[in-house]
Amino acid sequence: MGEKMNNNSKRGIGLFLAAAFLDSLCFYAPVASLYRLAFGMTLFQITVTESCFFAVSMLLELPWGFLTERIGCKTTLVIAGAFHLAAQLLFLAADSFWLFLLQRCVLAAAASGCSGCDAAYLSSLSGHGAEHRVLGYYQAVSFAAVSIAGLFFPLAARVGYRGLAALTAVSVGTAFFLRCLLPDIQGSAKNCRTAGQQIREVGEMLLENKAFLVFVVSGAVLSETEHTFTVFFSSPAWQAAAVPEMWYGALNVMMNLAGLGGSLASVWLSGRQGEKRGRAVAVFWALAVFSSAGLWAAGESFWCVLLFPVFRFAAQGYLPCEQSLKLCHTGKAGKAASLSAYNLIISAAGILLGPVIGACTRQGLSGGFFAGGLLLLTGAALAAAVWRKI
Repeated sequence: MGEKMNNNSKRGIGLFLAAAFLDSLCFYAPVASLYRLAFGMTLFQITVTESCFFAVSMLLELPWGFLTERIGCKTTLVIAGAFHLAAQLLFLAADSFWLFLLQRCVLAAAASGCSGCDAAYLSSLSGHGAEHRVLGYYQAVSFAAVSIAGLFFPLAARVGYRGLAALTAVSVGTAFFLRCLLPDIQGSAKNCRTAGQQIREVGEMLLENKAFLVFVVSGAVLSETEHTFTVFFSSPAWQAAAVPEMWYGALNVMMNLAGLGGSLASVWLSGRQGEKRGRAVAVFWALAVFSSAGLWAAGESFWCVLLFPVFRFAAQGYLPCEQSLKLCHTGKAGKAASLSAYNLIISAAGILLGPVIGACTRQGLSGGFFAGGLLLLTGAALAAAVWRKI
């Protein structure tokens, strides 16, 4: 049973989830690339800005984690929220490659600031035993916001791309205001150790439980494979299956709703501990392997319309399970720094796996589905092999 939350904790969780919802209301997401192209950028330049985003995120991941241990989670979340607001205002004003590049770098600073800190803050407020449920709600509100924002896409014809960017900036600005109202974590001690000491402590934490490190890497395989399939392969697969283009928006909403369903399913399973939690993890892994195998077998047929949402459901259901387990494996460096270290490993694995899966599509989508499925099967085998050791 989880610890009973007091009113201050409930208020903090409510404000955090409301801010997360508003932060995820990206109204221009369906036309983000078209928005940049309209201001003279090329597709190559867009990929360059995305590469810079991931590079800056990785460079700042651990420094943000160490800083959070010194200044506290609330202060870090407010600073990261300010960066996010600045990034959205830059996006609204950008009209050249360099401004769009600067916008992605500022957004990377915001994303890496929240990474790890968000889960550490929610964990401290919710208390031991309730983290899984609260993290599931966190995932759910984010997917709900993405789905709702997609419904506003028809407004693009009336307000234009700039109007959608302005609506997003207003939403993020409101989220920043809510972050400023977040309560401090009672009884949290600030970490005054040097960066060198924190790096050594993080290294010791990672080496103490090599089995859990393998488990984290296997989770990165699941996350990156799902992201590659559902984000980059879905549209070409629908096109190959002769799905009318007018359905694409609705199919994206369906995938987002599947992610919301996975998060809520994880919340429903959150009361189960020990062996039962292992069964929940196994169910999500089995669904992921099943859907990826189905996509390889019939990825360019109409079945892909159903299989992509199943994969999204499995991946998003698994994520709160993994996050709650990571909170149980934090070291002396503190929750935020430990989670940042895990996220850095996941990002590095993702950067390596994405190009591998993509390179296998030279002979068609089936090659990418096969490579991703093989990697996923390997990840599932590794997770099963180390489960009893974590």
